[in-house]
Amino acid sequence: MTDAVHQHTPMYMITGFLGSGKTSVLGSLLSHFRGRRVGLIINEFGQVSIDGTLLQAEEGGGIVTRELNGGQIFCSCLSGSFVDTVSEFKDLGLDALFIETSGLAKPSALLEVISLAERRSEGKCTYGGMLCVIDAQRHLVLSQTLMTLEEQIVYSDRFIVNKADLADSDTLNQIVTSIHVLRPGAWILTATYGKVPLEVLSFTPDTNRLAQVSSQRYAGWQSPGRPKAFVLVPKGPASRRSIEKFLREASQSCYRMKGYLDTTEGMLLYVSASGSQLEISEVSAHPHGLQLGLVCIQDAQKPGDRVFPSRWRLLTGVAVSVRT
Repeated sequence: MTDAVHQHTPMYMITGFLGSGKTSVLGSLLSHFRGRRVGLIINEFGQVSIDGTLLQAEEGGGIVTRELNGGQIFCSCLSGSFVDTVSEFKDLGLDALFIETSGLAKPSALLEVISLAERRSEGKCTYGGMLCVIDAQRHLVLSQTLMTLEEQIVYSDRFIVNKADLADSDTLNQIVTSIHVLRPGAWILTATYGKVPLEVLSFTPDTNRLAQVSSQRYAGWQSPGRPKAFVLVPKGPASRRSIEKFLREASQSCYRMKGYLDTTEGMLLYVSASGSQLEISEVSAHPHGLQLGLVCIQDAQKPGDRVFPSRWRLLTGVAVSVRT
């Protein structure tokens, strides 16, 4: 890559199920591009931006960022907006354009969407391929019930088995084997905390292979149906201890919970929970565009949007509203 204005900007997609560590991997990749011009499109399934705010805070706002919320970019509900957003980057002379898909991305429409994006950008933004981030601790269990994980693997080019420190060697071997069943000979990297080398982007996507995949297998959301997303918005701050207690209980019935919350101790917390995995960290300053609240993504049949408000109030002593 050079520092001159580029005629072509490669578009790299980062996919992977909820909580796998896509944002950490993206942050690691962005660290290799310091001093260069980089674009970023963040796609959140819920209505509140969390990852975009987090990345802008970590990078000091030095990247050109756009956000697409309320669905996934391979669905008709957002694909048009995604194509239009890509075209906004075509004349910026970027070294790279990174796209973090929703954790619930269903990329069977990948070729169609990418082709439209390339045409709308007048060929200045070209598809560079897709990395799939896999949660080493949760993948084997989740993949038994959610076809979305298989779909993400089938349509990806390279694989990062993240959180490798949380799984034993037998589990890691099983994950690698399961990937190779779907993608024979695939390039696979194990990682911790999402740290990856720049060389992970050194490949050319095989679009001919994608054209031969039967998208009919992945039509619709299938069982258990389209997951639901809602946001818990507390009416006031709660103690850190009570927040942690709520998260440990509620996250067991969610695919993912994440957000920013104020505490009675005067701290702003960033919280992220995926099953038994829980991260709580203090944020020194309110990032630009911050929206307080806890995004919850859950199986469509589970009643979290009705049950969680009363549990939050019982455990924290604070009322909470629900936004869908």
